[in-house]
Amino acid sequence: MFGIPIPYFGMIMSLLVAPAITFSFILLLRKQKSDIEKLKLQKEIMELGIRKDETNLLMLKEENKKYDNLIGKY
Repeated sequence: MFGIPIPYFGMIMSLLVAPAITFSFILLLRKQKSDIEKLKLQKEIMELGIRKDETNLLMLKEENKKYDNLIGKY
């Protein structure tokens, strides 16, 4: 009978353990949301990099056409 009496155990659980579990779940959900947002931004950055490369490729094609026309004239 030297154990923790049930009312004290209930008070400890309700004041310490239950809020800690609840707030840990809230923090995990926030972290997951921020990770998802971070991945979305990384995806957008990569898409913009691809568009930049496509634009550079089109620019090089047009420049090649210009030089082909100059070579063809001579």
